[in-house]
Amino acid sequence: MQKLLDVMTGLRKIRENIPRQETVASVFNERREFMSCVCITLYACQHAFRARESLPQFLPSPRHAYEHLETHVQDSIRKAREEDAQSMGLSLVYAFAEQEVMKNMVDTLEDLLELTGRLFGTSAWLTHDEHLSMISTHEEGADHGWYSTFKWEEV
Repeated sequence: MQKLLDVMTGLRKIRENIPRQETVASVFNERREFMSCVCITLYACQHAFRARESLPQFLPSPRHAYEHLETHVQDSIRKAREEDAQSMGLSLVYAFAEQEVMKNMVDTLEDLLELTGRLFGTSAWLTHDEHLSMISTHEEGADHGWYSTFKWEEV
């Protein structure tokens, strides 16, 4: 948690100097998606620690959202540099520093999820275990497991 706090503090300091038009305004939706994934991950971990319950089996991936955001930011920077080669200057360095800090945040969140999962486990609803099966085991020829109802073999 201390590492995550340090990363977020560094991110706040970097964001004071980044080029807003190229790396914030033009990629607002991608930034919102990334921060939503971060918030959901932190909420899931907080809930697991408070309630002493397992993590959900599936959470949105901050890494995938970060990669999507990084692609869009780089495209926006490239377009701005094509329009004016002298634009951005030092603020470009801050934009790249922000991406590096965000990558460290994703790594830290994944570590936190792994530790939380080891401490409290992960709830499973998509499984082959009979005691967690969503279908009756008394049905003749029934497969055991939620996803087996799709009968992929026959498709």
